[in-house]
Amino acid sequence: MEPLRLKKRIKDLAPLTNFQGEVFSKDRVDMALNMALNMAHEDDLVVVTGSFYTVGEAKIYFGEKESLKELRESFHEEKIQREEKYSHYRN
Repeated sequence: MEPLRLKKRIKDLAPLTNFQGEVFSKDRVDMALNMALNMAHEDDLVVVTGSFYTVGEAKIYFGEKESLKELRESFHEEKIQREEKYSHYRN
């Protein structure tokens, strides 16, 4: 979902929850992480979610040079291992 659409959706849903914070959005992952880390307190947790591309950019931001191709391959290998491990439950 586009950042501005997501921001609006969160604001629209806020009255249905206890959410009273602010919603921010940035067009680039590095800009969003800079803002989030600058706003976070020492004990806060900054969570990155989204597509492989978003998470891949965040990993690069934090110094992990693993490519998106390697991320996809790793995910695919884990998926195959899970399917093999639990395949006997399907029969």
